[in-house]
Amino acid sequence: MLSKNIIAFIPARGGSQRFPEKNIAKFLGKPLISYPIGEAKNARIFNKVIVSTDCKKISEIAKKFGAEVVDRSHKNSTNIAHELDACREYFLSLIALNKSLPDYFCIIYPTAILLKAKDFKKSFKIIRSNNKIDVVMGVSKYNYHPYKALVPRKNGFLRPLFNEQSKKRSQYYPDTCASNGTFYWHRTKRFLDKKYIGHYAKNLVGFELNNIIPMDIDYKEDLKKLNNFYKFGKK
Repeated sequence: MLSKNIIAFIPARGGSQRFPEKNIAKFLGKPLISYPIGEAKNARIFNKVIVSTDCKKISEIAKKFGAEVVDRSHKNSTNIAHELDACREYFLSLIALNKSLPDYFCIIYPTAILLKAKDFKKSFKIIRSNNKIDVVMGVSKYNYHPYKALVPRKNGFLRPLFNEQSKKRSQYYPDTCASNGTFYWHRTKRFLDKKYIGHYAKNLVGFELNNIIPMDIDYKEDLKKLNNFYKFGKK
């Protein structure tokens, strides 16, 4: 066990407009949320793996797979609530009970089913190695550079979103990446001091995850494709 107090925090509200009961839908026969719980536990760097939820079904499944469950208030379970609001709610409850806060916490999305224990261990080493780092974010490179983006005009024709940049040769484009909706490391004290809002802190570092398929699961069709790929296409 590491000398630091470190927790995994998995925010898993019950409501999902685009994909009802998404967090406990099945991937290869197991609930989605069981995968990040299992890999976080396998990493052996977390003092606790916590699932914050407002849903009885999610709570029961999370406990079955070894997570500690905390109640998520209705206020922080709406479609507009941010997962960090639920995290702050949990930390404030610890303070009210005079319990110690973790030194670091890792927000892990319940649909981050392709993460592995090694990803948590390697990315934690990054934030721990440099006190200037506020956040370490799981990122992926774009399949196509953002400068190639096209948007429709009112007349139905397409135009470049980045008009001037799109005219340049692609070898001169800057390297880019994006959050892939998997995990975010934070320093608890710095987060509670509100030196930044959300995950996009000033001193943000990316941890690139090289996966051959996208990770985001927003719709039933996304999960269906992922299941089919792993059942029939993955060698």
